[in-house]
Amino acid sequence: MRDESNHKSPPGRGQPAEKGWFRTLVERSPMGISVARDGITLYANPSCARLFGYDHPGELVGTSQLGRVAPESRRQVTDCIERRRRGEPAPLGYDCLLYTSPSPRDS
Repeated sequence: MRDESNHKSPPGRGQPAEKGWFRTLVERSPMGISVARDGITLYANPSCARLFGYDHPGELVGTSQLGRVAPESRRQVTDCIERRRRGEPAPLGYDCLLYTSPSPRDS
């Protein structure tokens, strides 16, 4: 994962074009990408949906990300969620084990 907060816009691109370019990049990425707040999925791209066995990314919105995290990795993920919630530093990325198909554990 890279922090691109100081990255300049592509040459000749204004703000609206940049947003379209970034959305296309995320939507077409072969990597599963999701965004969450307090452990609840706000956004998932099509690759993320496929990774977890869903037909459409919208099926993941509103679900707990912890429901897709294997028990042996939940402590690590929960710790990062709680640290962010308290405004403390937390890693931007980390390795953890995930369930890759829908299950009743998704709560």
